[in-house]
Amino acid sequence: MILISEKLDNYQHKINHEKQMLLDYDNKILKYDNYWFLNEYDRSKYKLIKRRKHLIKSEFGLSYLPLRTYKNKLTNEIITPTRTYIDIDKYKNYTNWVNKLIILNADLNNITYPIIKHNLKISISLSTICRRLKKTTIFVQELPQEKIKILPTDYIYIQSDESYNNLIDNKKKRKFRHRTVSISTGFDLNKSTDNRHVLENKYIFVLSTKKGQRITKKEFGKSIITNLDNIFIGYTNENLKLTGDGATYLKSTANYLNIDYAVDKWHPLQKLKQLFIVGKGKKTKENNKKLNYAYYKLFLNGNYYKLLDYLKENNADEKIYEYFKNNKKGIENQNAIWNIGCSAESDVYHLIKSISNNNAKIYSKEAFFNLLKLKQARINKLKVFV
Repeated sequence: MILISEKLDNYQHKINHEKQMLLDYDNKILKYDNYWFLNEYDRSKYKLIKRRKHLIKSEFGLSYLPLRTYKNKLTNEIITPTRTYIDIDKYKNYTNWVNKLIILNADLNNITYPIIKHNLKISISLSTICRRLKKTTIFVQELPQEKIKILPTDYIYIQSDESYNNLIDNKKKRKFRHRTVSISTGFDLNKSTDNRHVLENKYIFVLSTKKGQRITKKEFGKSIITNLDNIFIGYTNENLKLTGDGATYLKSTANYLNIDYAVDKWHPLQKLKQLFIVGKGKKTKENNKKLNYAYYKLFLNGNYYKLLDYLKENNADEKIYEYFKNNKKGIENQNAIWNIGCSAESDVYHLIKSISNNNAKIYSKEAFFNLLKLKQARINKLKVFV
């Protein structure tokens, strides 16, 4: 058992250690400032103007140090060599290393702000983080050259869903559509548990457009094949399995690529609940039995025609009936041996909705897409360069 006094002693030791690190960093800066003055200062080229205090925000904390400023006699440019040495841009007070730490931690989203503050040990506003995201150019490593070999008996799962959010584009609020696509080879048996399944060889990408702009089935199909070619080798159409919420674009894509398609299990269940048990006086034992029969006996077993007949018998409204009627292939493949379900909804949440906190925050277009790029790189296990 650890005594409270021991915990306090450890905490005080940590504070002292951090103070010493900042002190060492400050001494290093001042030492270089004196070195440049004594060894690099050429009086024929530069004129010493003054020595004034500079606010410096580094990964070690906040410093306020007297640094020498010079004037270039030929160009009249004002320079502070020590700021260049510690890599601080003109008119900024934090080092570029701090900027990199901000960017590399920004994809953690909801916990981004406290984590960045904790790691940097300086006070930095959320608006500063967003400005850095907006103005920084981010490069992501290209896909590894070694591709995954696919056997005739293997399956490649393609899951897709759409979401919308508002972004600031050219100082105007505009609505954007994001079509998220997740590719994997099924469950990773070594990492999965009974309560939590982990996808193997997961790769994710997003197609984004302004609301109203179309993504044709040809464009969407081509983007899927391009990404598959970057990751896998030796696959055919027989290996590909598409799953989603039953949206029209998914069915047309499955037909265009000539691949198998299955509807996810969550959306049809919500439709059936809406028919049988949602509404005043509907939640009865009899209606629960009808719901269970429609979902477990008919839908999950892929009994497409029996399900449609049962919906008619129970006076399903036109929208619900049309949803099931238009998803023949997606329903019939429910009991297919390859159908392991669909997690496209959670992909959208973790990748798109979590950034804007379920549309509670509005980012600039540049900041949002940089965050999106960082999150994709983390999921796809690719290196990021700032």
